[in-house]
Amino acid sequence: MNKKIAVLILLMLVAFGLNAQKNSKQFRWVDNFTEVSARKEISIPDIMGYKTLKGDFHMHSIFSDGVVLPSERVNEAWREGLDVIALADHSTPQAKYILADYNTAYRQALPTAQRRGITLIKGIEYTRNEPMGHLNILFANDANSYATDEWDEDQALDHAKNEGAFVIYNHPGWPDKNSELDAFHLRNIEKKNIQAVEVFNGNEFYPVAIDYCNTYGLAPFSNTDIHAPIQASYDVAKKLRNLTLVFATENTEEAIKQALFAGRTLALCNNLLAGKKEFVSALVKASLVVSKLKMDEFSFSCDITNLSDIDFVFEGPDFRRFIMPAKRTIQLNELIADAEMVYQVSNTYIAADQHLEIPLFFVLNTANEVMMPFVPQNLNNIQAQTPITIHCLTDGAQVHYTLDGTTPDESSPLYASPLSVSSSAMLKIRAFKAGMQSSRVFQRQIVLSSVHQATKLKPSRNGMKYKYYEGALSTVAEIETNGKLVDEGIVEFPDLSVAKALDYFAIIYTSWLYVPASGVYTFTLESDDGAVLKLSNVELLNNDGSHSLKKVSNTIHLAKGYHPLELLYFDDYEDQQLQLSWAIPGTKNTVKIEPKYYFIP
Repeated sequence: MNKKIAVLILLMLVAFGLNAQKNSKQFRWVDNFTEVSARKEISIPDIMGYKTLKGDFHMHSIFSDGVVLPSERVNEAWREGLDVIALADHSTPQAKYILADYNTAYRQALPTAQRRGITLIKGIEYTRNEPMGHLNILFANDANSYATDEWDEDQALDHAKNEGAFVIYNHPGWPDKNSELDAFHLRNIEKKNIQAVEVFNGNEFYPVAIDYCNTYGLAPFSNTDIHAPIQASYDVAKKLRNLTLVFATENTEEAIKQALFAGRTLALCNNLLAGKKEFVSALVKASLVVSKLKMDEFSFSCDITNLSDIDFVFEGPDFRRFIMPAKRTIQLNELIADAEMVYQVSNTYIAADQHLEIPLFFVLNTANEVMMPFVPQNLNNIQAQTPITIHCLTDGAQVHYTLDGTTPDESSPLYASPLSVSSSAMLKIRAFKAGMQSSRVFQRQIVLSSVHQATKLKPSRNGMKYKYYEGALSTVAEIETNGKLVDEGIVEFPDLSVAKALDYFAIIYTSWLYVPASGVYTFTLESDDGAVLKLSNVELLNNDGSHSLKKVSNTIHLAKGYHPLELLYFDDYEDQQLQLSWAIPGTKNTVKIEPKYYFIP
């Protein structure tokens, strides 16, 4: 028989058989009805040379007050993408119908864990009344030893330390919603008998526990404390369960134990990430990958891809906000000034009331570039001698600074302790490290609340000098470098009617502003597009960038007399508007500054 004919007949027979099976009256499959037992892979990048393991170290089974077999806890964890778990049934007396001891849950789950590739940690929830509360004891040699009344609570934790166990203080705010540490906990933390605390337990959040981690060197944990089947408490198809992220050399019990005692953990709950700054910042940096980066002196554009399953929300000054959604890419086209601003990553916590604070340049930095140093605190209207703290996230980098507006180099003053100033100044800082490219320059105007003295002056007339430029600009910083000087002259006030073009122009106004009385003035700048006000040698108002009509305000203490003023404005396209207003001390109304207050020497 011809081979081609034989193959054709075989295919016809197979097709006939499949069709007969599908239409069988004896048996058929019901499609798209039941769930397939498959593992969901959680995307959270490795950091700092460690593997990022996803764990849950507080779960219950039928061997205390749970309703699930220990082996099914392992299956749940495998399906949900976990790498390591601990069963922690209560140390309270077991039900009489249970023929087991306190190690049985571990023994029953271990074969399934080995088959699934899940690292199973032996544990028990040492259960006592308040104020001691509940404590998970992991890596116990024999869980039965903690289900006895032979020891008091301190002796039990002494025993745990002696056998190398790891102890977590569970749900510190349960049941009274008060997470304060009791003398028992403080005593055992000092003795190194307690090494960790739950920051999250199920849907409960104990912010002050992050402070305990920072103060006492505890490791932060986020655990489910699950009693029911996992899908009964969590929408596992849409959300991640509570996860403790462990940064270990490998997924073995020994490596995990070493990581826990070293405090290399973060707590993750419903997109909230809590823990020590060094791990939070490293995870944010590793999660956000920049591509197609284009940058010049004034602006940048790029794609940012979030590789992780965690959304990151950056919130900055004047309602600036960037959301980096999980497993997606966003495109940015912004000013360099926006990247230099300090943002709070608002879904992170490095203290009870503090989010991770970083410039956007933290994300844009290349691997061989020193992180741009920054000042997270507000430097506007601060008192003289207020300590100013500079941060740099590159280990071993040296930070140099200037206060006169010049660009720092390695010969500039070295930052070694918080700065303080006695007059308003432009702070510029830059970081250096051998073998790496120096950081970008971070700059901030320091505005003191003390009085800014006037200049002795005999003006010749009222008015403002102006220089008119044309060109497509994106920031006032480009006016003199990228704009073409077309005209100059004198006007009575910041007047846009001197513009000869309908769009794409800029004007620099200079004058001396007469302040009629000493006191605190509130200045307001409205512009479409960007504008910056410099007054009395201080950059007081920054409304820069291409935008529709927007208003910014600030206060400054001025002495009576003349103060140098420079107002920079550019128009991108469409509407143009510019108005400078003030509120004189003793008045509540903000009014446009009248021409009689502008002077030319």
